[in-house]
Amino acid sequence: MSGQPKQLVETAVFQGRAGVLVADVAEFASSLSSVSPSLLVDGLGKVLSEQQSVIVRHGGVIEQFVGCAVLAYWPPADPAVIATQMLASSMELIALNLKTAEFTCRLKVSFSVNECAGAFFGPASGRRFQVIGRARDLAEETMNRSLGTQAGLAIDRDTHALLPALDRAKFSENAGGDFVFLQTT
Repeated sequence: MSGQPKQLVETAVFQGRAGVLVADVAEFASSLSSVSPSLLVDGLGKVLSEQQSVIVRHGGVIEQFVGCAVLAYWPPADPAVIATQMLASSMELIALNLKTAEFTCRLKVSFSVNECAGAFFGPASGRRFQVIGRARDLAEETMNRSLGTQAGLAIDRDTHALLPALDRAKFSENAGGDFVFLQTT
């Protein structure tokens, strides 16, 4: 037993082309100064709860809540089906912007369908589930590089190509070429 390193990955739950979605409250830090702490906690609780309901209704699974952000995944299945479910979920999430009375809440959402795995990390007593791989990296990178603090929806080009033509038509091109954005009119 002594001298043996602890194994970090205990169980891989899935591996393959899966979907990862990140939803975050845009400009959350600026909301902190204009709202009382109790209203902020109440409002954020409602936003996170509604996000969870929408994601689960469209086949997603919540991995974790991080501050005002939600990280969810869709287990491996037909990539086009996953992308369509994630788009439907994203459209509903963005529509939540109008439903929060406690403070102005606008969401930024990004998702990707790509290679990844879901696994439990850590010793048995404190293990934590986490999705790792290209889908997670792309979803987070797309949000950070393309949306910044702005509300909206951005996805990588490979995921965009998985969507049916009618859904692809909703997106506008990006000058940078790496990502596409949902047209908000």
